[in-house]
Amino acid sequence: MREDVKIVLRDIGSLLLICGVATLLLLPVAGYYREWDAIPAILLMAAAFAAVGWPLSELKSWVEPRFRHAMMVAAGGWLVVPLVSTIPFIQVEGMGFIDAFFEAMSGWTGSGFTMIANLEPTADGLHTGTTHTLLFWRSLMQWIGGVGVIVLTLSIVARSGAGAQSLYKAEGRDEKIRPTVIGTVREIWWIYVLLTALGLVLVFAAGMPLWDALNHAMTAIATGGYSTKDASIGAYDSIYIELALVTVMFAGMVAFLVHFHVIGGNVKHFLKDVQVRYIAAIIAIATALLAYELWVFAPDKGWGWAVRESLFHFVSGMSTGGFQTFSATDLGSLPDNAKLLIALGMILGGAAGSTAGGIKIFRGILLARGIAWKAKRVNLPANAVTSFKLYGKTMSDNEVNRDITEASFILFLWAIVLVAGSFIMMHLIPGHSLVTVFFEVSSTLSNVGISAGVYSPAMSDAAKLFATFMMWVGRLEIFPVIIFVREILRPGRVF
Repeated sequence: MREDVKIVLRDIGSLLLICGVATLLLLPVAGYYREWDAIPAILLMAAAFAAVGWPLSELKSWVEPRFRHAMMVAAGGWLVVPLVSTIPFIQVEGMGFIDAFFEAMSGWTGSGFTMIANLEPTADGLHTGTTHTLLFWRSLMQWIGGVGVIVLTLSIVARSGAGAQSLYKAEGRDEKIRPTVIGTVREIWWIYVLLTALGLVLVFAAGMPLWDALNHAMTAIATGGYSTKDASIGAYDSIYIELALVTVMFAGMVAFLVHFHVIGGNVKHFLKDVQVRYIAAIIAIATALLAYELWVFAPDKGWGWAVRESLFHFVSGMSTGGFQTFSATDLGSLPDNAKLLIALGMILGGAAGSTAGGIKIFRGILLARGIAWKAKRVNLPANAVTSFKLYGKTMSDNEVNRDITEASFILFLWAIVLVAGSFIMMHLIPGHSLVTVFFEVSSTLSNVGISAGVYSPAMSDAAKLFATFMMWVGRLEIFPVIIFVREILRPGRVF
């Protein structure tokens, strides 16, 4: 077996082993709620992770992993892990494979769409729509996936050197909290656990029952969007719960580096952070615009209602949190202007180095300032030296051109996939307007999960598989998927 193959399979094996251990956290939940039928499925899933992961992780290679290997590991790992995670959905919920794969991919990527028609107990209270074990499994997938399975693996399997750096970057992360990658990922996990605990206290204090508060705190800080209620947050009809979740989702869309400084006592870093300031400004402006659209749409409900719904849904969209108080039908019936505003927030996303999806606000800032910088240079001599500052760092012309080119490349890929995805979905799920389909595809590619009613268990298998593919592509920020597909179709480059 060639060394390239060993590197990729070995690291995917490590991912599977760690995920197998994580599944055992479901056993206490199954035992507490006496859901004994779920235990065999949990053990089978853990065994499947171990059976595939252990022999792969034992492969030996003396070649240092490169970035191309890391991208193959990221794309392959984010595909295989959801495949194995379908087991309890099939065994316990009786779902078909395609629905189960959709559900698992939606969970791990933090998308929040669901193919489960009934999450809650039925009216007579005698039959449960979904077991507590499966509800917690959905939350756990999103909680781990919010930071990333590779980041979790690196924090436990302390692989140092360029290989760790490559794997870290391949999952869409680049920020450094500590001098080493291992130190950084462990710091991220401590911060993540602390934020989850604080979110649990906040949501519980706002009036949500403890079981619901635990699940929603996990999926809110992960900006995932899975809920224990069929009507999502609309089931509670509580402004206090909505404000609590807005706070947690906002924390989820802020970079871990900022949280690190705040926890260390440097609150000024939060106030001065460029991404935080832009996020706050965009939320304020978009909320006002969206509130106006909603007020015009339903003036009888008043400004208070319009502002409340606008703040919650725009933060939920931009953070890629994915919660909603509107039903899918009600959201789908909103004016196109309102849906486009939320869709633009979903596409932009949160801060780089956070749990949020989308193209990331940092790239938006870079491109906006890059346009101004390019315009400034138009009337200057070719050899003129201009200054460009970002995050307090003065960048050279070469550095600016490199970073703007990279951001433009990502934006170009997003635009192509978004337009192509909308075109394909219009054919797979006919009967919806272009704006509504664009909204749903934006939510899918940005791993948000807010739905305007396009996706449902009744849609075709082809549509479900394509949506699953889009969630996978969006979580990996497209480029690793391109490398993965290229190498599979044209072996000999990596393999």
